[in-house]
Amino acid sequence: MEALEEVQLEIGQFLASSGSGPENDSIAARELTAFSDRELVLTAYSQGEILIGVASEQITCFIRACAEPTLTIATWSTVRAVIESCALASWLLDPSIDVRARVKRSFAFRFEGLEQQVRMARTTSFPGSIETSSRRIDDVEERALALGFEKLVNGKGKRTGIGQVMPSITTLVRETLNEEGAYRLLSAVTHGHHWALQQVSYQVVHASDAPTGLKVLQKVARPICFQYLAQQAMKAFTSAAQNKTRLYGWNQELLEERIRIHNQRVNKLAKAIEFKAEGGEAG
Repeated sequence: MEALEEVQLEIGQFLASSGSGPENDSIAARELTAFSDRELVLTAYSQGEILIGVASEQITCFIRACAEPTLTIATWSTVRAVIESCALASWLLDPSIDVRARVKRSFAFRFEGLEQQVRMARTTSFPGSIETSSRRIDDVEERALALGFEKLVNGKGKRTGIGQVMPSITTLVRETLNEEGAYRLLSAVTHGHHWALQQVSYQVVHASDAPTGLKVLQKVARPICFQYLAQQAMKAFTSAAQNKTRLYGWNQELLEERIRIHNQRVNKLAKAIEFKAEGGEAG
């Protein structure tokens, strides 16, 4: 937890000290010059930056949940939120795509959010909110069409996206972090599926007063689970920070050196945990 907290703090300080904008010769600077609507490019950057901030706060929540008395289920949910935010941030701030693709992704993410806003308004029975949000979707689509982006509708003429159809979060986790399996496990725990909970948060205990044929479960905090969660959170957070750094033309070598040092420390600690577990010495 200390190693994860240190890398979170160092990356936060690195991003803050690098300035609020891209370097003059960076990919981002060229995109802002080349694209006809500068505001839309800045919107994409802002979306990614806010998501990195969301991930950082979720890491803090994860670290606090690991303190005694440890929360053996909530820790999985917070790391799931870290991975979701970082996958989205990495997707929006991907330095390998061109500016038009970035704006398309930004439009897709905005459409998804506005659609959710409309659905929420419907459940709370505020007609005015529904109308306002729906008009906003129309305005965003008109802006995208004016730039030459394709109108996206299904066979029934219903709008399916703006700019591009928004990929599922599972797809984004697979494509940006290569951690689909981890995300599915985190989601299974978050959604309360017993097969997952029994593997990571509970253990079978012997109880003499238990009815015949029934197993008694007890919550358990396994060091190897917290090791796994910390590594997943670190990988996701550093990946998003690296994408932003490359895009903005900041000191990539410095950031990667700090990440490498922290990864070495975490891997060393992980091996120590595994050794103790195998030797039966872990408390």
